[in-house]
Amino acid sequence: MKKGILFAMFLGGLFAANAQTAGPATGDVTLNVNLYPLQSIVVNPSKVVDLDYKTSADYLNGVNKTEVDHLNVFSTGAFDVKVKSTSTELTGAGTAIPLSDIKIIASQGTTTGTTPLIFTPTSEVTLSATEQIIGGSTAAGSGNISVNYKAAGNNDYLSRVVAGANTTYTANLVYSIIAK
Repeated sequence: MKKGILFAMFLGGLFAANAQTAGPATGDVTLNVNLYPLQSIVVNPSKVVDLDYKTSADYLNGVNKTEVDHLNVFSTGAFDVKVKSTSTELTGAGTAIPLSDIKIIASQGTTTGTTPLIFTPTSEVTLSATEQIIGGSTAAGSGNISVNYKAAGNNDYLSRVVAGANTTYTANLVYSIIAK
């Protein structure tokens, strides 16, 4: 009788082992693709913008300079681009120049990639120590923004040249990208 029970257990074990290896083994995995909102802005190589007054026409008419593809932006959604100065005026060796003398005009730069930036500029912005929106987009995208810097004319700066030497007035600007 013991032999019969042992034999039945042996056969049952063979069938159980055979059942475990007969079909494919499976296991479940949950795969998540986690997407996070992201905005980035980079000032392209020219980190110094010089507005040069070299002729009498420059002093009379003012000067401007366009920095092509000056800003590179990337955003996973709608955004605004803002600019501000870290100081309240342009300072140098002579009487300071008011920030309000400087105007900034942004425009669409070159775009690349499968989701190109569609940038809508605002009108001319007066430089300030508070953030000013220079434009934005209603959709995700990546690409470049060109920026034109324009300074006053009307001979406003004749008296700011100190001791007949080249005189530089400076302000530090900060660009930012903010999700809408």
